[in-house]
Amino acid sequence: MRDPISAHRRALAQAVVPQVIATALAVVAALLMRGGAWSLGVLAGGVAIIAGGWLSTRLALGGGVGPGTTALLRLLAGVVVKWVVVFAVLLAAVAWAGWPPVAVLAGTLVALVAQIVALARR
Repeated sequence: MRDPISAHRRALAQAVVPQVIATALAVVAALLMRGGAWSLGVLAGGVAIIAGGWLSTRLALGGGVGPGTTALLRLLAGVVVKWVVVFAVLLAAVAWAGWPPVAVLAGTLVALVAQIVALARR
């Protein structure tokens, strides 16, 4: 019997590995080219997307099988939680930690592109 929820959960879990690799490569490149503050900014952006996606997956797909309304609400709540986490981490990285905004956005972009490419290959 086919379980689409488990298949989707596995696909999202497998998408995290390319995100971590791409973010690590971007952090090393930023460290070599621009220094420590830039590499920390890239790391913060990448971690924001990875953590937000992980929380979104747990919230949206963690409830098992249920009525359609409940599943839709979990999915919407997962999306909202993901972007609240992402914006909170980005704001903290730029406003509180003082890391370069371009570096933080670059880390975010790297992690998002890695996620899209990983999920498109499935």
